[in-house]
Amino acid sequence: MSSFRRAFRKKLKFSWRMPTAIINHNLIYNIKDIADNQLQAKGTNFLIQLNDTGLLGKITTLRLKQLQYKFWIEDNIVLEFPFDNNFYKKLFYSRRIYDNWILENIKILKINNIDISINNKLNIENYKITGGFMPVRKILGTLGTEKFFTYIHRIKKDGVMFLDQLIGIFNSFLINWCTLKLKSFREDTRNYVKAKKWYRELQNIVTIDGKTLKSEYKMSAAPHLKGYDIAQCEIDRNDFPKQLTFIGVWNNRNNDIEIGVLIKTSGIDEQNNLIIGHLNVINNVDFKSSTIQLQKCLGCELDNIDQLNQKSFNCNILVNAYDCLIVGVQSNNAINNAHYRSILNNNNLKTMLQTNLLDITDLSYNDFLFKNGWKSYETTISQSVILMDRLVKTNDNLITKLLDFSNDRNQLIIIQKQLLESSTRKFEIYTDGSVRDFGSQQCTISFGFIIVKNNMILH
Repeated sequence: MSSFRRAFRKKLKFSWRMPTAIINHNLIYNIKDIADNQLQAKGTNFLIQLNDTGLLGKITTLRLKQLQYKFWIEDNIVLEFPFDNNFYKKLFYSRRIYDNWILENIKILKINNIDISINNKLNIENYKITGGFMPVRKILGTLGTEKFFTYIHRIKKDGVMFLDQLIGIFNSFLINWCTLKLKSFREDTRNYVKAKKWYRELQNIVTIDGKTLKSEYKMSAAPHLKGYDIAQCEIDRNDFPKQLTFIGVWNNRNNDIEIGVLIKTSGIDEQNNLIIGHLNVINNVDFKSSTIQLQKCLGCELDNIDQLNQKSFNCNILVNAYDCLIVGVQSNNAINNAHYRSILNNNNLKTMLQTNLLDITDLSYNDFLFKNGWKSYETTISQSVILMDRLVKTNDNLITKLLDFSNDRNQLIIIQKQLLESSTRKFEIYTDGSVRDFGSQQCTISFGFIIVKNNMILH
């Protein structure tokens, strides 16, 4: 520019002391600022590149997606370029050789308040990530932009982009770090014992007490399972876990989860039933804890197995595998803490490590609602076919499907088991029943039957 100005002065026979501002002022000589010309040229070239429908446009789209992944952004980086400083350059291997034509063009346009209008439909199809509404990037950004870039590699490795991924299905509390091992988006499920530093920073921002969300971060309950990998929670008759396996089943009558130990020796029968040794939760004062202490139930109304050989539990429950979830798998060899090892070796006490009671209760309850059609399930683009197939399965055992835990339910299960094990299934059933106040909230129904075989009443 200086050589151009000298030539301009010399040609017009101006003094070399004349201020440069006079030359650059467009109202005097009507000369357009070369910086404006350069900005216009770069902006025009960038728009041509973005709108190209040929090979150049495809390459540009791929580069934009690469930058979107590099910066872990939920939308098109042309629209979401939130970096007001140069911290983003740290993601490149060396700032000395930093040279990114697309990023610098976007930054120049943003600095000069030039907005680019993008076709919304094409943007959603090509760039929009629809996994949540509250990006972790923006939440950590309240502590400063550099905070997000400090943890970005770890956050990407953990597969977390939205706060929604870390919130329970009812969206009122933050799930514990250990619960992330049940999520399908986490590739590395080994390091779930100690929470990462970025998670602890986020926890301090969004929660009141480390668990309960602040009001501004609460949302309505989700119509899906929020990324839980239910396949790893299902019980496979051909692949029983070798370790001590904790089973969770929702008790709708008590509105709580029932936890038990899978009795592997009993297996799964033809009706897809299995037996669990019932456990009661004890000393669970801290709802934020990642440890659940349990004690063998001494006997309650849920016990519906009387003829189990070598009963190691005083209370045994026959449940349908379809209604159960594996909520914990533990091995003595996996426990380094001597205190918890002694508890686990105790005949009457059990301990579930790296498991939060509130998290598995939330999962068990919503799984119960979805499977029984009490809550409509909305599919998403990323929803897997395996999970959808599981939700449309039906529990063929009408007793466990339609009746809540009760003494009547227990008696019906015992009768069903005896009839199935009988050498002959030829018998007669006489039934009767009545309904009162049908169609009202006070509706009641009673039902009775007798089973007759060879002119003898069996039940």
